Amino acid sequence: MTNLNYLSLFLATTVFVVNNAGPTILHGNASYYGASTPKIPGRSKLFVDLKNDRGKVLAKSSSNAKKFPIKFQLKYSADKLDKNSNYSLTASIKSANKKLLYANNVDMPLILYGNSKTTHVHVQMVDSVPSYAKYRKGVIHNINDLKVYDVGQNSSSSSMAVIILYDALGFNIEQTRMFAERLAAETNARVLMPDFFRGNALPYSALHPYQPKVVTTWIEKSPSWTMIEKELKMLSKELRASGKIKKLAVIGFCWGGFHVVKACSEPQLVDSGISIHGSMLNMTNPNQIQKPIMFLKGNNDPSLNEIKAVLDKKPFGSKCEYKNYENMAHGFVTAKANFHSKENVEAIDDVHQKCIKFLKNTT
Repeated sequence: MTNLNYLSLFLATTVFVVNNAGPTILHGNASYYGASTPKIPGRSKLFVDLKNDRGKVLAKSSSNAKKFPIKFQLKYSADKLDKNSNYSLTASIKSANKKLLYANNVDMPLILYGNSKTTHVHVQMVDSVPSYAKYRKGVIHNINDLKVYDVGQNSSSSSMAVIILYDALGFNIEQTRMFAERLAAETNARVLMPDFFRGNALPYSALHPYQPKVVTTWIEKSPSWTMIEKELKMLSKELRASGKIKKLAVIGFCWGGFHVVKACSEPQLVDSGISIHGSMLNMTNPNQIQKPIMFLKGNNDPSLNEIKAVLDKKPFGSKCEYKNYENMAHGFVTAKANFHSKENVEAIDDVHQKCIKFLKNTT
């Protein structure tokens, strides 16, 4: 893990239709998201491809990558689009000698026609480091009508499954997927991350710069606990149907950390939960919690003292755990993880070790 040097790089793109029969221009802005902006080697280039779900490249562009942010344009023929196909954007930055420097490991979906046409998309990039492939990648498929990122579906011999409830930025954040991949490898569990937002995650642009009205509106429209509970019950039923899965845990970040508390407040839904830099925890009722929870927080996250005081009196109170990472800020495990920081990497390593031990003791 310590050899992994993550970069959080996003492509902010806007789609403009010039006319129905003529070219469509995709305007984009590649920007770096992290603790500090790295220098790009001289004469490097940004390459962007638009492709369909069969892997056919419909359009491509290249532009000089001198420093972040990097602007680009990509032209394609709108009249050649097939409404029965899905489309995505991939991007990479290569040095003058064609060495791959950065690439997005998650193809970002685009909607290129109709009233819901994509206006902005953020494609996350990571450092091209060979050891990144250390952990087995998951696959994306549907369970009923719910899209999931599934790690360990075919290889896990464990009787435990873990459902990841992501943060507000949603399904395509590479650090969150990496957490799922590492957890599956180190626990031998089947780990699933459902797309509860169904493609409607909080846009990255709402956080940089921070736009409180946009965030508040998004929260109000985000899935209710009733909806999340229904889908968790569906997943639990599907996972347990084979008879292989006997124990089920949930791990959540930020928005997901809040819903971990909700899930552990139901008597028969999950066996335990882990809330990592959970948000809105002051809006939960700790008296209703019925399953062991481990709370891991950044130093600027709300205090856990009130929750701990209540859970200490529960029959399972001795199984609950709490830790404040004093030198870490909210989001340090997922979207805001800085893998150039030794301190951040060590904190994430500690989180994984704590998760492994807690799951072993509570599932």
